[in-house]
Amino acid sequence: MYSMHAPPDAFKYCSSTQALLADQQLWAEVEAVGAQADELERLGRRDEAIQLLKQTLARLEQERGPDFSLVALRQMLWDALYAECQHHDALVVAAQVFAAVQDRFGKDSAELQLVAVCLGVSSAACGRLEAGLKLIYNAAPVLQHNLGRMVEQARAAAAAEDGLDEQAAATLQDAIDKLAAALGEANFYGSVFTIRHAAATQRAAGVVEGWQELQAILVSGFASLMATAGGPEGSAVANALREHDRLAHDMGAEPLLARLVSAQNEWLHEIREQGPAHPVFQQIASAQLGG
Repeated sequence: MYSMHAPPDAFKYCSSTQALLADQQLWAEVEAVGAQADELERLGRRDEAIQLLKQTLARLEQERGPDFSLVALRQMLWDALYAECQHHDALVVAAQVFAAVQDRFGKDSAELQLVAVCLGVSSAACGRLEAGLKLIYNAAPVLQHNLGRMVEQARAAAAAEDGLDEQAAATLQDAIDKLAAALGEANFYGSVFTIRHAAATQRAAGVVEGWQELQAILVSGFASLMATAGGPEGSAVANALREHDRLAHDMGAEPLLARLVSAQNEWLHEIREQGPAHPVFQQIASAQLGG
């Protein structure tokens, strides 16, 4: 969500060289710890990454107070906790991130919708389905609007004679990827939890009736995660598949819905195995181009 390669916007408001130096030093440490946690996760040592992030956050909060720079580490901690199915701890961290972003940007800000998805996913994973779905449903159209606007900016810049310099183009693409990943999560998890909520409230008939549309949204979200959040082997895709595996396992009481979800689950695993070569990616690309 928050880039580990650009300083927080708080830098714009530093009023002294000493404060600027302190913020630079803090952000350098945030970047270093983030890189170390990433490496631990890559090596399959996620429990060590979680402990590193927790200990670093506790120390930096004691030394610096609730500095907004720490949001980046909290978001990494949320990712790791969710991947480890430590859902209640992940919910606490998601709520902390949400509060920090809301305090910085405001309750009606587009920035808040990026983290609202994480809070919604964690809320639903802890059994608070309606609260989680509300957060996700509210975030999705804002993310879609902002993603469309940024894509148009990128197209306009590419068509212009002078265009963007390499660094500006990379920054814009990074923002596009983050929005696309957040929208992918919103579409995927919103669909998964909609199915779960319908089954829990004996409203499976409505989901079955709208299955084609719901499945298109879910699969599109899954494909977006594959394309923008670490590829087929990334943790975001692994988390999404694990959540859908759980959904398929829990649908036994709804025979027709269980068959639909089971077939969908097999399809998602097939998409992951084949990667970008799977026809669904060509279908999505064609739809985006209007053809």
